[in-house]
Amino acid sequence: MGTEADSLKASAAGSSGATAAMKTAVADHVTKVGGAHGTVNIYTDLTGSLGSSDGDTAKLVVSAATDRAAQEHKPVTAGAGLITVYNESGAILSNGDY
Repeated sequence: MGTEADSLKASAAGSSGATAAMKTAVADHVTKVGGAHGTVNIYTDLTGSLGSSDGDTAKLVVSAATDRAAQEHKPVTAGAGLITVYNESGAILSNGDY
């Protein structure tokens, strides 16, 4: 049985809604996924901070996770939950509603 990170990677790889950049960001950088009660916490091996190129990569991860939520929970009500992406030190890189 795979981890939540493996599940997100598989979902992004097989999604027709995910761009090549989104698929690469998830496949190359997501290390752990967790959360509860409407939150999704995604941990990565990225080292940058908000506003860095790693922050841009984290935005792609948020988009892929939002796409996954839309596939799993149709219809998704905007603002139903929060996705947060963290760098390897645990600092927030990006977040978004799903």
